[in-house]
Amino acid sequence: MSSRARMAIAAVVVMSAAGLLGTALVADDPGRVRLVFDVGGWIAALFGAFGTVAAARTFARGDYLRRVWVLLATGAVLLVAGHAIRSAWLHAGTGADFYDSSLVYPRLAVVAAANAATTWGLVLLAYSYTHSGLSIPRTAAFNATWLAASAVAMALLVGQLREDLTRFGTALQAASSLTSIASTLGDSAQIVLIPPILRVAYLMRGGRLAGAWWAIGLSGALWLIYDCKTWIAMPLPFDDAHVLSVVAAVRIPALALTGLAGLLHREAITAEA
Repeated sequence: MSSRARMAIAAVVVMSAAGLLGTALVADDPGRVRLVFDVGGWIAALFGAFGTVAAARTFARGDYLRRVWVLLATGAVLLVAGHAIRSAWLHAGTGADFYDSSLVYPRLAVVAAANAATTWGLVLLAYSYTHSGLSIPRTAAFNATWLAASAVAMALLVGQLREDLTRFGTALQAASSLTSIASTLGDSAQIVLIPPILRVAYLMRGGRLAGAWWAIGLSGALWLIYDCKTWIAMPLPFDDAHVLSVVAAVRIPALALTGLAGLLHREAITAEA
């Protein structure tokens, strides 16, 4: 592994640790928690966009993997735009709730497009082995894991949709609910794709591309934790708000790991050239 790859991995570790520790230290102050999320989100989202764009530029036009990384890069860049919208509201200092702001409308468009692009990119990535002509038999353990992931995704989808559909009222509330629905649909689809991606990462262990696949799979697993944060907080003997804030900090490495995957994939391809 090159020094650049090690530096990229170290950067993600530092981002993740700083986000979790920073949130834990200020968990009793919602304003400071939002600030930690804002700073961490900016750094992680930009890192994610940088890494995925770098990966997309590695492949020639018409290459199957170029399509994969262009879609993932599109999603990552749109997430930067989505974070910028929230950040602009945070620093405007109006004191109003974000979901009472007209900024929910552009954010709806950005979040919906980001989830669509990322999900389609992950679908293509998960089936890249099949596209290359390789056939990998499915084991009973894999089928059970995939079924479990699908069940969790369906439970999240049904539970969140039930909540979102009850919040349609004003135009702003409808836009807020639709944003949540778009995110839930995208995350649910990505959860279903975690087992196939991690399965290929396991089969590629020791190979140059294994690190990129593990990073993508781990990012998906962290998004699963982020989506299940309410369930995770319930049984713990701590203040729910504090636990939710700390668990929500996994969004930072979830964003950054996609960029790391792109950088590791680029590193593997350029090393072979």
